[in-house]
Amino acid sequence: MRKIAGFHLMELMIVLAIISILSMFAIPIYTQYLVKERRLEAAQLLSKISIAAEQYHLEQGSYQAMTLAALHADEYAVKDNYQFILELQSDVDYVLIAKPIHAQADDDRYCGSLSLDSSGKRGVSGVGGIDGCW
Repeated sequence: MRKIAGFHLMELMIVLAIISILSMFAIPIYTQYLVKERRLEAAQLLSKISIAAEQYHLEQGSYQAMTLAALHADEYAVKDNYQFILELQSDVDYVLIAKPIHAQADDDRYCGSLSLDSSGKRGVSGVGGIDGCW
């Protein structure tokens, strides 16, 4: 009598259970990694836009007519997960805001929007601290 080689149903169920348990931990960790990576990219872009704003101020003498387009910055960036907003406070003050949108807004409630003003002060709209979000 020949023995038939192959897998038993019980062996396949055990492998499926192990894969399910590993996926249960791996997927949320990977999702949080992506959220943090996008947030750090948005913070980096805020810094770059701020440098461009300072260059604009040197050339124009004020921030009065400054726009994101004048700074060669896109309104939506980081794979369309952040919307960048430029708020002019006065001729000598501005605030840059990186607002999470779409899935990023749902997944990153801890930090929320990132902000950077003309004096270099960083901020967050969520409960996370500046050190944890920037």
